[in-house]
Amino acid sequence: MATGDTDKEASDVSKEEAAGLANMSPPVALCALYLTAITIGTLLLSMPFAQSQPVDLGDAFFTSVSATTVTGLTVVATGESYTLFGEAVIAVLMQVGGLGLIVFAYPLIAFLNENDGGAKVSLLQTELGRPNVRGIGKIARKVILVALIVQTVGAAILALHWVPQEGWYGVWRSVFHSIAAFNNAGFDLQGNSFQDYTDLPQVTLPLAALFIMGGLGWLVLLELGNLRSGKGLSVHSRLMLASTLVLLAAGMLMFAATEWSNPATLGGLADDGERLVAALFQSATTRTAGFATLDFGAMRQETGFASTVLMFIGAGVGSTGGGVKVTTAAIVLLATIAFFRHHREPSVFGHTITREKLFAALAALCASGMIVVTGVFALMLTQDAGFEALMFEAVSAFGTVGLSQGATGALDRVGQAIVMALMFAGRVSPLFLAYFLMAPKHAPDCEGSAHIHIG
Repeated sequence: MATGDTDKEASDVSKEEAAGLANMSPPVALCALYLTAITIGTLLLSMPFAQSQPVDLGDAFFTSVSATTVTGLTVVATGESYTLFGEAVIAVLMQVGGLGLIVFAYPLIAFLNENDGGAKVSLLQTELGRPNVRGIGKIARKVILVALIVQTVGAAILALHWVPQEGWYGVWRSVFHSIAAFNNAGFDLQGNSFQDYTDLPQVTLPLAALFIMGGLGWLVLLELGNLRSGKGLSVHSRLMLASTLVLLAAGMLMFAATEWSNPATLGGLADDGERLVAALFQSATTRTAGFATLDFGAMRQETGFASTVLMFIGAGVGSTGGGVKVTTAAIVLLATIAFFRHHREPSVFGHTITREKLFAALAALCASGMIVVTGVFALMLTQDAGFEALMFEAVSAFGTVGLSQGATGALDRVGQAIVMALMFAGRVSPLFLAYFLMAPKHAPDCEGSAHIHIG
């Protein structure tokens, strides 16, 4: 065969592959990227030099899925089962899972915009928390820079505690947990999360600050960074910040009220100050971070139920966290209040919430609820555990939280598959939902309407 014919055939194959990618819907393309990361992570974690003790392929796969979806549920102890190389692989997977969307979204947007006239890209705009395509590349670079700076500062603060105790490994411990915290991933190297650090605010408060910032969403972080330039906050950012403060305060009061006298949790701490800090930490971590300074398996039933609600709500749109999203829950609540007050349309900060945004919020809430209910039912059919523990496990997986009441380690392969499916769905379902909600606008939004992003 002539060289020219070979080159022509290779060119034709390349064009076919490009056409196939162009015809691939954005959520499918991004799912393919996540699946690729999971596959590579599984292979690396299966290597003998990645393991301190034998870890079979199924457990390596579970770890890879959990890290890439920034969940934190584990079937083997990370610090005991993996070498420094294996821990580094997990750290990279957490970074890819948390920042991967915006890192990969820009080239995908550019490609699809070139081949499809921009019709498919509004999905990615929704998940990134941006109203238009222009400038997303610049924003992506800013987000990566901000993320690296915040994680570096977080690691430096944590190192003040760990380096004097552990030397150079204390540096790595600080870096690993800074990455896990900012990406709301929930992996730890201790084996019992941060239950040994409950009375050490120099560790728990920096961690809480990291996963709260990671959970706000890129749009909010960037707008906060632009306040010095005189630019105000958008309605979305104001609603996100106000809702976050309300949820943090409500969660803290809930944990304090239900666990204050429980000797196995808050009641076992030395003084009121430690109890309040621990209650605040639990309130923040429950909405997707996955770290714990108290044993969630020892908490009272009412605390577990309230924690499940917080896990289902989750973090912000375009953030490293999961869940149904804070603004989604806020819009549904505002619409409910408007209904009982006989208002025709809900509003926030003097801006009307459009019907389109309300329908999107309701769709996100219902779709997420159906996924969780299906997952809980499947776990009940296949696993020998109580309803409360399985419900907690399912919502934790879908919300990419990583907290558990002890059911994770008892799951068989079928149960692990169900939980992995929930973790993956929790990370990518906002992409699919936004894609199916996408519809051409026949008329612009009303003047003064609120631009709030739904995830």
